[in-house]
Amino acid sequence: MNLRRIALVTSASVAVACLLAAPIAAQVEPQELVDQVSLDAYQYCLDDMLYTHDGDNRGVNGPEHDPARDNIRDAFLSYGLWTYLHPFTYQGRTYHNVVGVRKGLVTPGEQYIVGAHFDSANTPGADDNGSGTAGVIELARIFTQYDFEDTLIFIAFDREEQGLVGSYAYANEHRNDNILGMVSMDMIAYNTGNGTCDVYGRSASDPWKNALASAVNRYSGLTAIVGGQMNGSDHAPFESIGKQAALIIEDWGNPCYHRACDSVDTPNYIDYDYAVEITRGTTGLFAESAGLLGLDTRCDDLTKFKTRCKQGGQLVVKVVFSTDAYDGRTVIVDLDEGELMELAIKRNKAKTKLCCYEGRHTVALIDPQQCAEPKSVNCG
Repeated sequence: MNLRRIALVTSASVAVACLLAAPIAAQVEPQELVDQVSLDAYQYCLDDMLYTHDGDNRGVNGPEHDPARDNIRDAFLSYGLWTYLHPFTYQGRTYHNVVGVRKGLVTPGEQYIVGAHFDSANTPGADDNGSGTAGVIELARIFTQYDFEDTLIFIAFDREEQGLVGSYAYANEHRNDNILGMVSMDMIAYNTGNGTCDVYGRSASDPWKNALASAVNRYSGLTAIVGGQMNGSDHAPFESIGKQAALIIEDWGNPCYHRACDSVDTPNYIDYDYAVEITRGTTGLFAESAGLLGLDTRCDDLTKFKTRCKQGGQLVVKVVFSTDAYDGRTVIVDLDEGELMELAIKRNKAKTKLCCYEGRHTVALIDPQQCAEPKSVNCG
C-alpha cells in the first residue's frame, strides 16, 4: 500500500466471448462460494507463488518481480480466465498489470473488479501486498467454477508503490466501462488481535463500502469498521473516474511495513487465518453482487475438441457444440504458453487453420474452461 498517492489498475480491452447466454444451472447461494475459500490454497499462493521469503524483492528492478507476475498470469490462465498483460509506462520503462476476465453470460457489459498490487517496496512484501494478491488469486480460483450474469475482472496491479501507476493506467483507459464496483485488497494478513478489519472509500462509494462491510460481517468472523476517504491504494483511481470502489485492509499497526521483515519467514507475523476471513468476506460481496447463476455450464454441450496437423505443418483446431445456445459466442484456445487465439462459433462450430506451424505444440481449450484435456500435436 502506498500512503502518499493513488493509482489504480491497468488497462487493456477485453476481447472475448459470450454474446448469448448459456444454459443456466440450478441456483446456488453465495455461501457455497464463501465456504470454498481455502486456508491451504491461500497459504500456497502467498508462500510458494509470490516470492515473499527473506531476501526476496518484488520492487523496481527486484529479481523476483517478473517471476511473481508470471506466476499470477499462469494461475489465471490455469483457471480458464481470459488473461493478458496490460502494458503501461513508468519512467521510460514498460510494466504490466495482470488481468483475468470471467465474461458474464447475461449482462457482460456490467463489470465488477477485484484487485491487489503485487509489487513491493523493495522488500519480500508478504503482507504488503502478497497477502492481498493471494486473496485475488483465491477468488479467481473459486469464481471460475461458476457462471454469473455480470463480468468479473481480476487484476494484479504493478507499480503501486510508486503512486498507483498501474491502477491509474487501467482506470483511465476504462473510464467508459460500466464498472459497478471495485475492491482493492491491500495488506490483509497482519492481525492486531482486535477482531476487525477496515473498509475505506469516498462518500460517493458509501453504498459499495457498506455492502462490503456487511458481507464481511455476515460471511467472516470479523467486524468491518467503515472509514472515509483513503487515497493510498488501488481503489482510488476508480473513484477518481466516478466509479464506486473501496479498500479492504487490516487494522493499522504492522511493525514490518515497508521493511525487510515483511516476510513469511518472520516468526508470529503473518496470520493466514485472519487473511482467509477477509477473503471470505470479499468473496461474499462479489457472489452477491455479480448475479450468481450456478455452477459453470459452459462445458455441458461440448461434443468435440479436436486438433491435428496436415502436411506442410498446418495446424487445425476445431471445437463443436451441440446446441444453438453457443452460436455467435467465442471460445479461446491456448497454443503453447499463453499464445491465445479466439475462435468465433458459427452454427455451433469453430475452426481455424495455422499454416506452417511446425514443431511439437500443446493445444488447450481454455474457454469454456476445463472442457477438454490439452492435446500434444506434432507438426512436421
